[in-house]
Amino acid sequence: MIAEMQAMEKLLNAHIDEHEQLLACMEHKAQAIRYARIESVTELVKQEQAIVQRMNEIERHRLALARKMTRMIDPDASEALPLSEIAKAVENEVMCKRVLDLADTLRTLVDHVRRQSSILRNAAESLAKHMAGVMQTMQSALSRAGVYGQRGHVAVGTQLEFNIDIKS
Repeated sequence: MIAEMQAMEKLLNAHIDEHEQLLACMEHKAQAIRYARIESVTELVKQEQAIVQRMNEIERHRLALARKMTRMIDPDASEALPLSEIAKAVENEVMCKRVLDLADTLRTLVDHVRRQSSILRNAAESLAKHMAGVMQTMQSALSRAGVYGQRGHVAVGTQLEFNIDIKS
């Protein structure tokens, strides 16, 4: 059971590292959104997806290990025990404290990632709405239609697109 707890400790450390990388990536994405650098946002989303894939793989291994440890404690268990229950069955108190501390750190990071993700999603939506408004205004100015719809916005459907010859 000691070897399994060591493996759990390694998995939790890896999970924490990935969450910290994700938070750093999210901070960069917040900067990119703040300055409307859409290309950077796109690249950062790709990086985030790679991190999340690695996190999913780590989580898959962690859950498999938790099920294995649960079967060692209670062969008839239908689902994995919480880590706190598993730790009670391990004789090495120092290792158990380290693992439980890592689990607490991971929980804190997960909450932080969720909050940041929500903030970034709202910021990205605001930026998208702003850019759509700018595009609508530009289309209106170029077409000179100036037709407003029922909601008070320039009606896009009635506008014509023109090419501008800047050489003449």
